[in-house]
Amino acid sequence: MANTILEDLYRHNRWANAHIVRLCDGLTDDQLDQPRELGFGTLRNTVFHILAAEDVWLDRWTGVAPKPFPVDAQGLSVGEIGERLEQITLRRNAWLAEIGSEGLAKSCTYANLKGNRFTESLPDLMLHVANHGIHHRAQALNFLKTFGRTIRGGLDYLFFRFAYPQIKQEPEAAEAMKQFGLELETGSSPAVAWDADLVQKYFRYGDWCNQQVFELAGSLVINTTNESVLDRDFSMGMGTLRKTMLHLFDPEQFWLRNWTTEELQFRNSPTTMTLTELQDRWLQVIEARDHFIASQDQESVSRVLRVSFGGPPFKVSMIESMIQLCGHGTHHRAQLVNMLRHSGAKAPAMDYVVWARQQSL
Repeated sequence: MANTILEDLYRHNRWANAHIVRLCDGLTDDQLDQPRELGFGTLRNTVFHILAAEDVWLDRWTGVAPKPFPVDAQGLSVGEIGERLEQITLRRNAWLAEIGSEGLAKSCTYANLKGNRFTESLPDLMLHVANHGIHHRAQALNFLKTFGRTIRGGLDYLFFRFAYPQIKQEPEAAEAMKQFGLELETGSSPAVAWDADLVQKYFRYGDWCNQQVFELAGSLVINTTNESVLDRDFSMGMGTLRKTMLHLFDPEQFWLRNWTTEELQFRNSPTTMTLTELQDRWLQVIEARDHFIASQDQESVSRVLRVSFGGPPFKVSMIESMIQLCGHGTHHRAQLVNMLRHSGAKAPAMDYVVWARQQSL
């Protein structure tokens, strides 16, 4: 048996949300409600927004009467938010079991907060909600960092697969991963089933978002007449706009080389790369990546890869690396969007559902 990609994304979602809730344990109300121009203004409201979105979207999918989309946790404890997230997970799992694969293949018609009606495929909407959680957990992690609460490595999909693997690591790699602080082999997971359409959509969505980031960054450079604006230091992401954009590009470039040539060692691009050069190189990678993905099937994406980020090589399946790459982009774009806004750029909504609607026009 194998999990669908959506099933695995929601298992990752549950795991990552639980980690956020645990990281909040013991924080004072003053810390949870300390205002910042990030996320939904406070840590409590940002975590609450993840809950509110999961709740509202599940109601839409299951035909529950529309209700207001709350934005203020109104003092609800993070522990209570975690309990409600778990209740929603159980409701969603029961609904998915009831409708089966045939039900999931259908469309959903709903009204948004402005009363506008939309009809979209359930898989697209489910991917939107899973991706939405990645975006706002990135913001929550930044709030938590200011209170000395961090999780080594982060909450990437790949780290979830290390905690609940289908592939067993070699002893030397396993020891290095434990020393780094990763959760390793807490449980187990089945393999992930290939879904070419969903993977291609997820990558195209990321490309659309990245293009908007490039355009906004480019406008900042034009307004200031030089690229120094890209090197302003922020207390998030990789520190600056340029370094964070490079941190998005380098895995794209590396994983493609790993898939096609089995290159083992990850390499970083020089931080002096100009915005134009970065965009040109990225377009080349996108073209090669899309051509490669179009030629894949279940057997090929199940191939076990060996990868090193400086330590002993660890193992991961190709499909796991593809899902990781998409979610990794969402995580760091949440940081880029905040940097851009603090730099004076007006960043548009980059939700997956916004992109999906545009594709259907």
